[in-house]
Amino acid sequence: MKIERGCEKDSPIPNKWQIGGVVSQRCPKKQTDSNIGVYFTAYNFYKNGFLPNPGGWLNQTAKFIEVISLIDREVSALTSKSMEDLKNRRPS
Repeated sequence: MKIERGCEKDSPIPNKWQIGGVVSQRCPKKQTDSNIGVYFTAYNFYKNGFLPNPGGWLNQTAKFIEVISLIDREVSALTSKSMEDLKNRRPS
């Protein structure tokens, strides 16, 4: 199973992983930062008005700002696409 999924090396199955237009032969889990869960938790706190460090936006680390900005852009893009899909969906 690990061979087909591309856990250790490229999968022998062409275009095994296709996520959001990105095609990969390697397991997506192997290509993500091990802190991804922490980043999404931080994003959730940010969306609810809590920052990790005292002070305002300028008192946060560059990594925090970069991660939050990236996640926010992706969430916005997915939300926009979902709204567009709903508008274009024809009633049954």
